Amino acid sequence: MDATQFFDLLSVGECLVEFSRRQEHQQDNQFRATFAGDAANTLFYGARLGLRTGFISAVGDDLFTEMIVGGLQSEGIDITHTLRLPGRRNGLYFIELNEAGDHHFHYWRHDSAATETLLHYSTERLSQFVRSSRMLLISGITLAVMKEPARLVALLESVSAEVTVVLDTNYRPRLWSSPEEYHRRIAQVLPHVDILLPSQADLEAAWQGVTVENLLWHFAEQGVGIICMKAGDQGCALWDDGGLEWFAPPENVRVVDATGAGDAFNAGFIAGVVQGLSKPEACALAQQTASHALAVHGALNRGVGQGGG
Repeated sequence: MDATQFFDLLSVGECLVEFSRRQEHQQDNQFRATFAGDAANTLFYGARLGLRTGFISAVGDDLFTEMIVGGLQSEGIDITHTLRLPGRRNGLYFIELNEAGDHHFHYWRHDSAATETLLHYSTERLSQFVRSSRMLLISGITLAVMKEPARLVALLESVSAEVTVVLDTNYRPRLWSSPEEYHRRIAQVLPHVDILLPSQADLEAAWQGVTVENLLWHFAEQGVGIICMKAGDQGCALWDDGGLEWFAPPENVRVVDATGAGDAFNAGFIAGVVQGLSKPEACALAQQTASHALAVHGALNRGVGQGGG
């Protein structure tokens, strides 16, 4: 590692207030509040796996701010570049689970503090900070919710020669005016991406009528060096010179709630790469980490200890 690179993983994104309730509490409206969000979730699991992590974001000054800030700090996630914006509020979402374990999300994130993160940093300042890390993670949600997204593209242009850029496709149709808008935004950042962590469900939903194999060919031709695709209960697959090498999920995985499982997978795969594991070994660590997220309600399994155990 370069002596100037203090962090293993930084991420640009949002941290939301998460309210969740179990099926047995549907009638009495008992919700549990914590913090979550795709970028924050990956940093949480990454820190639990021993990575040195940092969060580029913003929080408001409402009654949830101290919970978010304190929670991130307690996990050892660096928040020196997580701004506090007076007069702004934090985004939040509710998770409801039905008897089948399917989850429904209700979001209030429009104009939240996190969406204004890039407005308060110059590209030069952020670039300097990002260069202190081995990897930078962005996601499709980050591309959708951040105001002035051209600033994010400029950041990637500035750092991609020195920092490994990781992209999670994380397609959420309600955040985009059309699939084509999402395609355009992905196309803007793809030339700077080194590791792509799509989900099969994202690809099939965002590019209807295009085969997954053709999409992965296209991404590889754009210069993406590593592609590992999440495929739910089918496991995951590595793209290898024109074909997919499949890896089955761990046996006897207990599925309580799928919220955050993809983010945990990202953390495991990134940790494997940072630790010098082979790509199949990184896949195994990714799926093991995802299994921890599947085993609890909500996105974060606080029972996961250092080393992912």
